[in-house]
Amino acid sequence: MSLKLKYLILAVAMLSILLTFFSSTLSGYRMNKQNLIESTIETNRVYAQKLSNTTNMFFSMTMQTLQYSSEMLAPLIKDGRDSALLLTEANRLKYQTDTLNSIIIAAADGEILAASPQTLDLVGKMIDSKEGKQALSEQRPFISNPYQSMTGRFIIFISHPIFDDEGTYMGIVGGSII
Repeated sequence: MSLKLKYLILAVAMLSILLTFFSSTLSGYRMNKQNLIESTIETNRVYAQKLSNTTNMFFSMTMQTLQYSSEMLAPLIKDGRDSALLLTEANRLKYQTDTLNSIIIAAADGEILAASPQTLDLVGKMIDSKEGKQALSEQRPFISNPYQSMTGRFIIFISHPIFDDEGTYMGIVGGSII
């Protein structure tokens, strides 16, 4: 009988060791899993915040560039719409920083006076997108929601109004981001 008691005590001791091992392993797994989840969520939150700040800074700088350009364009549009100078300004905006995929300069009635790149063949046409018409009608700095362009790509349209020295609305200068 002493032999059976010895094995029973040994079995209980082994069982308690195994249960302790499995319990601590399971507990450690759950804690590590929870820590990894929380760490990943925090990392993603910080990354999203940084991306948001970068995007805001990008839009702010782009709007500042368009504002400066609008001040330079007002006399050009008012004094007879010199197409060569308008095209030069559109190309400067497009290629100087390469932040916008295309640039348009449009009169208050929606006629496109200059566009870059010129392969778009937009000069003389009217702005026909809902977002472009909205930018023209609001007469204020404008950033559209993403929308599908005629080419099927999703774009964002950013524009700034052009006013002359007397405050007369002359049109918009804007660009798209693909």
